[in-house]
Order: sequence, then C-alpha cells, then structure tokens
Amino acid sequence: MASFLQCVETNNGTYDPHLGKVIISLRSSTAAKDFFSRLSTQAIAATCLKVTLDWSFASADLVMLVDKIALSNVCDFTLDLQESHWQTPVGSLMRPGKGRYHSLLGLLSNAKIKRLTFTSVLFIGPRTSTLPKNHNPTPLQSFHYQGHINGFDDPRLAEIISLCPGLVDVRLGAISHDSQSVPKVDRALGSLEKLESLHRYYLYAAIPGLNIKNTTSPYGTVALREIMDLGMPYPTGSTGLLEAAIERSATTLEVLILRSKTAPRALNLIPLKETLPLTPHSSGLPFLKLTHLELLVDITPESFDLMARLLPDLSLVHFGVNYHTYNLLSKVNLDCLRSLKAQDVEESILQLFYDRVLSSSTPSQIQTLSFSFVSASEAVANTLAVLPLRRLYMYDTTGGNMMNILRRLNLSQLQVLVIDYSTFSADSEAVLATRSAELCEEFELQLIYERTLRKGESQILNPREEDGTIMKLPRRHVRVVGMNTAPDFYRSILPYQ
Repeated sequence: MASFLQCVETNNGTYDPHLGKVIISLRSSTAAKDFFSRLSTQAIAATCLKVTLDWSFASADLVMLVDKIALSNVCDFTLDLQESHWQTPVGSLMRPGKGRYHSLLGLLSNAKIKRLTFTSVLFIGPRTSTLPKNHNPTPLQSFHYQGHINGFDDPRLAEIISLCPGLVDVRLGAISHDSQSVPKVDRALGSLEKLESLHRYYLYAAIPGLNIKNTTSPYGTVALREIMDLGMPYPTGSTGLLEAAIERSATTLEVLILRSKTAPRALNLIPLKETLPLTPHSSGLPFLKLTHLELLVDITPESFDLMARLLPDLSLVHFGVNYHTYNLLSKVNLDCLRSLKAQDVEESILQLFYDRVLSSSTPSQIQTLSFSFVSASEAVANTLAVLPLRRLYMYDTTGGNMMNILRRLNLSQLQVLVIDYSTFSADSEAVLATRSAELCEEFELQLIYERTLRKGESQILNPREEDGTIMKLPRRHVRVVGMNTAPDFYRSILPYQ
C-alpha cells in the first residue's frame, strides 16, 4: 500500500483512508500503466476511484484501464475523459470496428462496481458497438452520464440502462449544454422498478411541438426519492408526465429541483386524487419529507398556496426560487437552511429575506448562496458582510455595487467564490488582493468564461505572479474555467454527487 500511495502522491493525487477514495489525474500512458498496475495489486483498501485521463490516450489505454479495474476492489468508479465538442473530430466517429470506447462497456461486466460515472465522455453511441443480447444483467446501482448526449447516443445509453435492472440512481445530461432527445432512454427508464433518484439535465434541445407518446416514461413508473429536471421539455398540465411522477412520489420525495427553460404551462404540484387536510402538521399532506426544494418554474396558484402552508414546517436544507416563486421566501423555515439559490428575484423581496436572516434570534446556518440576474445592492452587501459563507456564486449580477460587496464580504470561512469572467475587473481583484491575509487556505476565486476553453487557454486568460502582488491574488487562489467545466452548484448541496 505504501508504494501505491507514493504513486498517487507522485501524480498529485489524493487518498482518503477513511473513505478508501482516490482522486487522481494521469498525464501519460506510462503513468496510467504504473498507477493501475499498483491499484490492482497493492491497493486493497481503495474502493472509490475518480480518475481523469489528461493526455491523448489510445484505445489500448482504455482496455488496460478496464482490465486492471476488474482486478482491484474498486466499487465506485468515476472516469473523466475531459472531452469537449471542439476537440472531437467527426472522422473519429466513422472508424470501422467496435469503436474506440467499446472497451468501456466491459465495466458493465465487473460485478464489483456498484456506482459508475462517465464525465465528459462524448459520442459513446458511435464509439461503441451494440451490447450482445445475451449479456448478463449487471449489479450496477448507480449510473451517471455527465455530458452532452446526442441522438445517436440514445440507443447505447438505453441498452446500458436496460442491462441494469437494479439501478437506484440515474443522472443524465450536462448542465452547461443542451442535449438532444432520448426517446429510447425515456422508455428504458420505465423498466427500473428500484429507481429512487432521477436527475435529468437539459436532455432536450428546444423542439417546438414535441410529440409525446403514451408509451414513454421519462420519469420512470415508481415513486421516487429525488427528482431533478433542469429544462422540463415535456408539456405540463392535467396529463403532464412530470406532474404524474410528482404525484406518485408526493409522500416519498426528499429532493425536488425543477427549472423550466421553455416556460411551459404552470406546473400543478397538488396531488389530483387526494383531498388535502387543513392542518399543516397532518401526515396526509404531501412533500413532508422534502429537504431540498427548488422551484425555478411557474406553478399554479393552488400549488403556491400549498407550498406557502408547508414551508414554515419543512426542515429544508436547500431552497431555490425565481421570479415566479420568490414570494415563498417569506415562508421558508430558516432553522435548518444551509443553502439558497435566487434567480431573477426583485430586490425588494430579497431585502425582506435578508432582514429575516439578520434579525433572527439564532445564528444563520446558510453556508452557500447562489445569485443570478440579481442586483448587487446595498442589501446584498450588508448580508454578505455578516454571513460566514463557504460558497458564493454570483452570475450575471447587475448593479454597480460589486466593489462594495468585495470590500465587505465575510471571508472568514469562504472557500469558493464564483463570478463571471467578463464582469470581474482588475480593480475588483485588487480589492480582494488587499484582503489576502483574511483568505482561508482553501479559498479559490473561480472566474467563469463564456465558452469552452481549449487546453492551456485557462493559463493564458489568467496571467499573474505565482505569489501574487498587492494588485493580484496568488495563482493558487484564482482559476479561470470554461462553461464545460464550470462549478456545478448542485454538487455542493446534494447528498451523494
């Protein structure tokens, strides 16, 4: 094990002995062969592995990876190939044979793996061949495909899902890019009798008049514990498929995160088959198990009234609102709230919420805030000066008060500050640089660029002295990231990510 840990350290990786978790980025075929050889023979205690392949790897490298993983004790495996559309030539999709990535499907034959995540693995459909019909079902319980999904990926992903009848957790798509329609995946989800958690990230481009077939089941057919749907491509209404899923899951849901992109009809959250009791503490009410609720979507007046009744008694850890639902901020219980997301919310409404937070008799538990299309007002500055946040996301912030916010921002526990690259000026950084002594060691300023970055471009866009100056922060505290690798807000607030 000591030799394996030395290999991890040599490659700037980390190992958590309590979790048996290894996180590592490999930069050459030689480094990969050495690491995976040691993993398969020396690392008995390593059960969770997150590996990034950061070089122009070949098919043989993937074959080696799959073979060595099979000889290890890894049961939770995340593979990041760091692919983006601009660097994937169309010609690579037309090669004859089984395809460059076909060996990755061998992970499905590994009986030890219970959780499998593919990140930035593009074009898995044309780069693999059809799975044999006599392939034995796999014991996989969690499958995440975090990346853009094209139409020709649909049949392969549907095959994978159908091959894993024990799936409990499925997450598909990319937060930074719209994907295309996946009708076969939608049908395959209906076969998962043990499904509990389903996250769908913009699985459809904007297709007007999308034809919905009665045979599709994009949200499965069983009661769920988690529903996240960013994009909401299906029509809502009395026969809405999303509403049907919410209705059958009303007493089991712990996480409900919805974001509409195409502004469908207002969503009805009230179970149609039940008469709701009048007492707020009654066990007959829906949604009493909710810990994470985000409604960035228009809802019916009746649904709004229901949520207004429920929120004071729910022990929410996370809450999110937009311009349709912001009035619910006055109802949310602050006792357990750890994170808040506000999108396009009027300043006057936020002011009332800030007043509640600052005047509360108990210290605020909020550790994460995310603002987008919100005014950088004096009220925001007053609140951020007091709250000991760990993560702060500010996207498309309006108003001219950013400098004031940075001068007063409580930095005592702040680990991540996310701001748009285009709106962050040299003067803004100079303000933070003068407060360098207040920064915790883990602090990182993440500047989000408007598009995907090519390899090495992050350093070009982020020129600075290694140790920093009075006008600039040290390099270790600043990172420019493209849209494809922008920090995922939900990773910081949801249980297992």
